[in-house]
Amino acid sequence: MVDGAMRLGIKLTTSQICQFKIYSDELLKWNKKINLTRITNAKQIIIKHFLDSLIYLKGIEKPSECKLLDIGSGAGFPGVPIKIAIPDIKLSLMDAQFKRIAFLTRLCSLLNIRNINYIHDRAEAKNTADLNKYNIVTVRALSALKKVIPLAFIYLRPGGRLIVSYGLQLKQQIGSIEDVLDEYNGALQNIIKVKLPYNNELRNVIIIRKSFT
Repeated sequence: MVDGAMRLGIKLTTSQICQFKIYSDELLKWNKKINLTRITNAKQIIIKHFLDSLIYLKGIEKPSECKLLDIGSGAGFPGVPIKIAIPDIKLSLMDAQFKRIAFLTRLCSLLNIRNINYIHDRAEAKNTADLNKYNIVTVRALSALKKVIPLAFIYLRPGGRLIVSYGLQLKQQIGSIEDVLDEYNGALQNIIKVKLPYNNELRNVIIIRKSFT
């Protein structure tokens, strides 16, 4: 984990490494009771969950000012690994399944994580208390980007950014969003290509900015 994070330009403390170990153990424990992940190998959890989540840090410029919403958190990816790496951010985890929220609540208690909020709801519900509230929204490639943008943008402040990661299907995703960006006053800000440590799988970290007007 330490070496993998270093390859992404992230230096983790001993305390943070311990948090990731607790995370992995608790994930596997709960996964025996509820379906949280198909990945049950500890090394693959590090690569395909933890490190794959940490690549989202490429799109976070001012962590101390970050108010982040993770839509469809599931087992906490990418939101909780981001929070472990950057404790100062204010994090909200949104998921429609109560059993996943229960897992996340227990997990973050064990990890002694503070400044965290749990939202048991679907993104489509458009909870008024959370609209236009966040300067970062993360989504872990739940569906086509043209469908993700409308959901994410209702929660973003003007000037806020959506950060999402896709694999090899970059052209397919980007080629279909021009009309959606026009409709929702968005702009493609950056695409950062990253290779996952250890397996060299390509990730495209896509950053889309919500305009002020």
